[in-house]
Amino acid sequence: MKKKENLVLPILDELKHRAAWKWAQSKSKSAKDHHHNRLMRILFGGGNNGHSTALDRLSDAINLNLNLNNLNLSSLNLNTLMAPKPPAIPRRVVVIGVHGWFPGRLLRNITGTPTGTSQKFAEKMEQAVRMHFLDTTDTNLPPSSISSISLEGHGKVEDRVDKLHAQIMRPDSGYAKAIQDADTVLVAAHSQGCPVSVMLFARLVREGFIDPSRQRVCLLLMAGISHGPFPHLKSSVVLKVEADAARQLFDFNDPTASITKRYHAAISQVLNAGIRICCVGSWYDQVVPLYSAVLHAFNHPSIFRAIHIDGADYSPDFLSHLVVFALRLRNAGLSDRGLLVYLSEFLQGNVYGFGTQGHSTIYEETDTYSLGVQWAFAQPIPYSYQQMKDSIHSQNNSSKPKCCNPYDPLDPSLHTSSNDLVPPSPHVTDPKPPFEPSRDNPVSDYLLSSDAVFHTKFTAPVAKLNPYWLPWIMAQIVNDPLVYDNEFLRPHLDEVIRLYNDWEPKGKEKELEHRLEPLRSRL
Repeated sequence: MKKKENLVLPILDELKHRAAWKWAQSKSKSAKDHHHNRLMRILFGGGNNGHSTALDRLSDAINLNLNLNNLNLSSLNLNTLMAPKPPAIPRRVVVIGVHGWFPGRLLRNITGTPTGTSQKFAEKMEQAVRMHFLDTTDTNLPPSSISSISLEGHGKVEDRVDKLHAQIMRPDSGYAKAIQDADTVLVAAHSQGCPVSVMLFARLVREGFIDPSRQRVCLLLMAGISHGPFPHLKSSVVLKVEADAARQLFDFNDPTASITKRYHAAISQVLNAGIRICCVGSWYDQVVPLYSAVLHAFNHPSIFRAIHIDGADYSPDFLSHLVVFALRLRNAGLSDRGLLVYLSEFLQGNVYGFGTQGHSTIYEETDTYSLGVQWAFAQPIPYSYQQMKDSIHSQNNSSKPKCCNPYDPLDPSLHTSSNDLVPPSPHVTDPKPPFEPSRDNPVSDYLLSSDAVFHTKFTAPVAKLNPYWLPWIMAQIVNDPLVYDNEFLRPHLDEVIRLYNDWEPKGKEKELEHRLEPLRSRL
């Protein structure tokens, strides 16, 4: 029997993805404004043209025939105007691998030596970069154009940040110069390595070693432990024999914990600075719930979410389509009403090693890295934070019944300002220039603005979730005008509804079938 192929879904269709964000574009800007802004980016640099000469930029503008004085904008198709362009060929690329938490010696004697090494991640990311440009532009990047960095170090999250930072700054490594000279910096991190990478890059931005205004930077977070592991694992026998580094991971379940506030502040910092994040969860992950892997508490157009499904576990049925549809909602900046939180328990693998090991198979899959590269070179999403807030506010003030779901990622009552994210006691080792962080001003306003990142205080569910929330959640999704009026999302919703009628669930999925009955209201 032919082995089933592994999948990383949803696939990034850049034009449709941009179209799905139309609801959050500022209504005050005309097509002429967008047209003018694009011309200015071409003429004066930025985006794909940031490293071209003035003559090249002028040539691009002429070739596009952007004559603002004579152009009739009344019938201009904005999708055509903002259609993605092929990426510019990078000259210097740095790929960085950051491994996750490695179990202690005692547990390693049982489970074997970990295979998720930093070197492997860097090598696979480099391969993905080369394949991307070979496939999209028929270009073979020269060997000297990509530098590979493997950052190694164990311990608690902040200890690892310090260790990895020291490795980069070590004069004989040449890492700091390579990063500064690069026009593209890509990171592949796994599990505990995800918060480590985000906090490390927030620090590098503050120090001026990373400058997203002239560099393309993307963090691929694989099975990232952003909101902690499954909370019930805290009482596991495995954890009782492990070190503080493993037990610290459960602090991420609590949004008020010091390490969580530091990490979430760092996420806001890197997003506000212009760094992109591609977060990929795994089907049957035995350690990290899907909501944790895909940054459930954050909403921003620079985040792309996906799930890796091992071919052995995939059947193109209702549940897999529903999970991917919920990810599409989040990728469009819309609320899934907490659906991914309620589905995560149905997607958990076995922590004692039976069946598919989703937490590890995710970093073996080439397509995981390919998605990170695609997202790195995708064009920015036209986006208005104010428009998004206004749309959400009008929906929540409507006469429709409210369910007050505590896991709705866009519920205004759960929204926290960026000031709440500022760590209580920042690193005193952070240098003063260029942003002068200090104990009184730990993060520059430039890096931490309340108008850039929509963030909610998310507490991981400790007890078994009440399944009776699901009918409310599904009723809200299928009757949300921002969903069914969205030309990109509506066909996927129709497909989910169709598959629900043909679904023949087994085991614990049987109870899920009854809770999702409101889908029939759209038939």
